[in-house]
Amino acid sequence: MMQVWLLNHRFRQHREFVTRISLGRIRGVVQDRTIWEDTIFARMLNQHPDKIISDLDYNSYLDLFDNMVLRELVFPQLLIYLDCRPESAIERIHSRGRDMEQRITLDYLRRLWDNYEQFIQEMQDAGVRVLRLPWETFQPISEVARLVHEYSLKPSSFTKWVRPLRRSPSTHPQEDSAAKAKPPVGENVGV
Repeated sequence: MMQVWLLNHRFRQHREFVTRISLGRIRGVVQDRTIWEDTIFARMLNQHPDKIISDLDYNSYLDLFDNMVLRELVFPQLLIYLDCRPESAIERIHSRGRDMEQRITLDYLRRLWDNYEQFIQEMQDAGVRVLRLPWETFQPISEVARLVHEYSLKPSSFTKWVRPLRRSPSTHPQEDSAAKAKPPVGENVGV
């Protein structure tokens, strides 16, 4: 499955960045697409009417994500969100005229935007600072850099967040009722 390949690739990339930072080889990293956002696309493939990723494969992906990412990696210090309405995005796509983008629909962009909104809220709930920039019109890079610098100086309550392990979906109803009576191991794990 492509999403598992991407998860593995981004996990390796993230660990390499952390290693290089800890060794003093680089001061920081700015990424266009991160390991955290891959969950958005996996969720959308699972929610697709054709179930491009089955429920079983999606839950396996989330288990792998929990074990690899949530247990091993720190969250970003700052997430920059370029907020653009789906209608504006589709206009830009059509004006660029790239063949590979012409099959992208407004419906897809609306679902993507909704999933990003949910993702942004999840990141904020985890303590990640989010700098939301209105992107209906492009802004000068110097202004973006100024805002990022200003925002990154704000105090953060975030250090590292570990969410409880997800319970795998049960195939036996009696297991579900027994699980409700007794919380699963690791339910209150957190740092």
